[in-house]
Amino acid sequence: GGPFVLSQAPISVANPAFRIGLSANQNLSHSTYTKIAYTYVRSDVGGYFDNTTNYRYQPLIAGYYQFNAAQMDLSDIDVYDYELRFYMNGLSHTASRLRRVGVTNGDSYASVINLNDVIHMNGTTDYIEVYARAISEDGSGTVILYGHPAAAETCYFSGVLISRTS
Repeated sequence: GGPFVLSQAPISVANPAFRIGLSANQNLSHSTYTKIAYTYVRSDVGGYFDNTTNYRYQPLIAGYYQFNAAQMDLSDIDVYDYELRFYMNGLSHTASRLRRVGVTNGDSYASVINLNDVIHMNGTTDYIEVYARAISEDGSGTVILYGHPAAAETCYFSGVLISRTS
């Protein structure tokens, strides 16, 4: 026999990683924590991200994962307080906050908030979701999270296994 040649690099589920985004804009009600419904899958080695029902990542390999999220405020209202949070197993785990005092005329338009953490996942029941909350100066209005496959460069949720524990 001749040499063994691969037409593509092999995929190893032993090293799960994913990067997903919003397929379309998502609205947030004023001052309400809302799960971001990521449906656009750019990559998902292992297939552990649910982009149709629960919008969460539930890897089946125990270990420490690096998670990252970034989301853009696309609303033309005066958002002065914007949060992005990782929820683990339905409970708030890690938060990032962008707060501006005295905003007017949609000053926060196109602002991006980032969130990063290393989190241990047990490889069976643990799952991670991303939630967002925004508050406008006058206490009303709808905040728009930017979503479109082209926005996946700046608005995304990603993760990668960095160290196995089993």
